[in-house]
Amino acid sequence: MKLFHALLLLAFPAQSQVLQADSFFTVPDVYQSQYGTYRSPLKFYDGTPVKTAADWQRRRLSWCPAGRKIHPCGGWR
Repeated sequence: MKLFHALLLLAFPAQSQVLQADSFFTVPDVYQSQYGTYRSPLKFYDGTPVKTAADWQRRRLSWCPAGRKIHPCGGWR
Protein backbone atom coordinates (compact mmCIF):
# COMPACT_ATOMS: atom_id res chain seq x y z
CA MET A 1 0.00 0.00 0.00
CA LYS A 2 2.87 2.41 0.75
CA LEU A 3 4.25 1.87 -2.75
CA PHE A 4 0.86 2.76 -4.22
CA HIS A 5 0.79 6.06 -2.30
CA ALA A 6 4.35 6.85 -3.34
CA LEU A 7 3.46 6.26 -6.98
CA LEU A 8 0.41 8.50 -6.65
CA LEU A 9 2.57 11.31 -5.26
CA LEU A 10 4.98 10.96 -8.19
CA ALA A 11 2.19 10.85 -10.76
CA PHE A 12 0.33 13.86 -9.36
CA PRO A 13 2.81 16.42 -8.00
CA ALA A 14 1.69 19.15 -5.64
CA GLN A 15 0.35 22.33 -7.21
CA SER A 16 3.31 24.38 -5.94
CA GLN A 17 5.78 22.15 -7.80
CA VAL A 18 3.91 22.61 -11.06
CA LEU A 19 3.82 26.39 -10.64
CA GLN A 20 7.54 26.55 -9.91
CA ALA A 21 8.41 24.62 -13.05
CA ASP A 22 5.95 26.66 -15.10
CA SER A 23 8.02 29.82 -14.65
CA PHE A 24 10.84 28.25 -16.68
CA PHE A 25 8.60 27.77 -19.72
CA THR A 26 7.25 31.29 -20.10
CA VAL A 27 8.76 34.13 -22.06
CA PRO A 28 9.66 37.20 -20.00
CA ASP A 29 7.42 40.21 -20.68
CA VAL A 30 10.33 42.13 -22.23
CA TYR A 31 10.60 39.54 -25.03
CA GLN A 32 6.90 38.68 -25.51
CA SER A 33 6.51 40.03 -29.06
CA GLN A 34 10.13 40.07 -30.22
CA TYR A 35 10.73 37.27 -32.70
CA GLY A 36 14.04 38.43 -34.16
CA THR A 37 15.04 39.05 -37.75
CA TYR A 38 15.94 35.50 -38.72
CA ARG A 39 16.06 34.36 -42.31
CA SER A 40 13.64 31.68 -43.40
CA PRO A 41 15.29 28.24 -43.60
CA LEU A 42 13.12 27.65 -46.67
CA LYS A 43 15.15 30.07 -48.79
CA PHE A 44 18.61 29.65 -50.26
CA TYR A 45 21.20 32.35 -49.56
CA ASP A 46 20.42 33.93 -52.94
CA GLY A 47 16.71 34.21 -52.02
CA THR A 48 15.48 31.29 -54.16
CA PRO A 49 12.67 29.44 -52.35
CA VAL A 50 12.93 25.75 -51.43
CA LYS A 51 10.10 24.00 -53.29
CA THR A 52 10.92 20.28 -53.43
CA ALA A 53 12.48 17.59 -51.26
CA ALA A 54 15.59 17.71 -53.47
CA ASP A 55 15.80 21.47 -52.92
CA TRP A 56 15.63 20.88 -49.19
CA GLN A 57 18.57 18.45 -49.34
CA ARG A 58 20.62 21.03 -51.24
CA ARG A 59 19.58 23.71 -48.73
CA ARG A 60 20.70 21.59 -45.79
CA LEU A 61 24.07 21.03 -47.43
CA SER A 62 24.47 24.77 -47.97
CA TRP A 63 24.43 25.31 -44.19
CA CYS A 64 27.61 23.30 -43.64
CA PRO A 65 30.15 25.79 -45.03
CA ALA A 66 28.35 28.73 -43.42
CA GLY A 67 28.16 26.93 -40.09
CA ARG A 68 31.86 26.17 -40.10
CA LYS A 69 32.64 29.88 -40.51
CA ILE A 70 30.66 30.61 -37.35
CA HIS A 71 31.80 27.63 -35.27
CA PRO A 72 34.41 25.28 -36.76
CA CYS A 73 33.62 22.25 -34.61
CA GLY A 74 33.83 19.60 -37.30
CA GLY A 75 31.87 18.11 -40.17
CA TRP A 76 28.14 17.56 -40.32
CA ARG A 77 26.59 14.35 -41.49
